[in-house]
Amino acid sequence: MKKNTLGPFLSVGMVLNIGIALPLQLWSPPALAVQQESPATAIYWQTLTREAIAKFEQTALQEWAFCLASAENEEGQVSSSTECFDPTVPPAQQWQLRLSNGQTPTAQQQRRYLTNKQKHSAQGKAFNLTLKLSRVIQLDSVQFVSEDATNWYGSFAVYIDKLGAAASNQLQGQLRFNKAGHFIDRIEISNTGPFSVMLGSKIQRFQLKLDFIPK
Repeated sequence: MKKNTLGPFLSVGMVLNIGIALPLQLWSPPALAVQQESPATAIYWQTLTREAIAKFEQTALQEWAFCLASAENEEGQVSSSTECFDPTVPPAQQWQLRLSNGQTPTAQQQRRYLTNKQKHSAQGKAFNLTLKLSRVIQLDSVQFVSEDATNWYGSFAVYIDKLGAAASNQLQGQLRFNKAGHFIDRIEISNTGPFSVMLGSKIQRFQLKLDFIPK
């Protein structure tokens, strides 16, 4: 597969809190009055979003450089990590663990991480991030919210296969569309209420943020 050495950079962040909610600073569109849109405007806005997502999905995830930052609070036990992938370097160096619980990983942690990645790679599971925006974003639900000098802001309904319909109904998405570059540069999904994805557990706070930075 040809690697896109000049391709965009994708920064991904996820916070998943189970049992105990932590305060989070959520991104939101600027505080402007919601603009009532005509059907023509709604169709135009949805068309822009569809085209931007289609353009993004033309490039396989394996051809993007990205960092995945995740944090989990399970019954008061908080853990976090930041790992990065760079397709422009030799395969053995493409994955790197940058942070483990906010600290630079030890040599032992790095070796354990790389061993797990190599094992997953041999099983065809090297990428633990599945990103299909056209399936996560309910395109017919995309609505224009507001704008400023540089961006348009919108909202959308969410569906995530692994969570199911009931949990997805508790999620709401926001997107920021860069006017000059004509692309979506931020997507954020957060929950509007607690939900359960397995027996005996309840997720109080969920946040997924995607920043797209062209190079």
